[in-house]
Amino acid sequence: MSEKLKTLAREFAGELYDDDTTRTLYATDASAYREMPQAVAVPRTTDDLKKLIQFARSEKPPSSPAPQAPPSQDRW
Repeated sequence: MSEKLKTLAREFAGELYDDDTTRTLYATDASAYREMPQAVAVPRTTDDLKKLIQFARSEKPPSSPAPQAPPSQDRW
C-alpha cells in the first residue's frame, strides 16, 4: 500500500483493502471489462465519503463506485 493510502487508512472509519484477493474480486463485474484497483474502500460514515472524494481529487486516480457487490458477497 502506498504511503498516501496508508495515511488515508489511518483516518478512515470504514475498511480499506489492498490485498490481492479483495482487489481481484472488485476488478471484475458482469461485463468483460476488468481493471485492477489499487485498493477497495468500504466507507462506514459520511466523513469517510468526504475523505475518499478529497483523496480522489488530490490524487486523481481512476476511481468508480462498484455498481454491485462481487458475486461472492451477494446478500440475497
